[in-house]
Amino acid sequence: AYRNTDPETSVKAAKSVKATKLEGLVLDELLKRERIVRLRPTEPVRGMTSEEVALSLDREFDCITPRFAPLLRKELIEKSGITRKGKSGHGRIVWILTEKGREDCKRREQYSV
Repeated sequence: AYRNTDPETSVKAAKSVKATKLEGLVLDELLKRERIVRLRPTEPVRGMTSEEVALSLDREFDCITPRFAPLLRKELIEKSGITRKGKSGHGRIVWILTEKGREDCKRREQYSV
């Protein structure tokens, strides 16, 4: 993580840090969604809301939601420009992987046993 007042070198270093285990799970779910959409063109937008990711991982919403800000700062995910209603009825941001996020998923796939 970094602050707006941090020097540029600190910002670059923070963005280069690899994803934590829970962040990796979030990235993997977003990648799975992309793959499903490629196989089924009738599927809606490729991204997912934080609530959808939590449900898919069978994790508490409060455990998953805080993972999105660091992933955004590391430029591994981005906002799709779309929102979907969550259980509460409020609009939720639909997140998608960046190319850097896809590369992180592929790297972790290579080294998983």
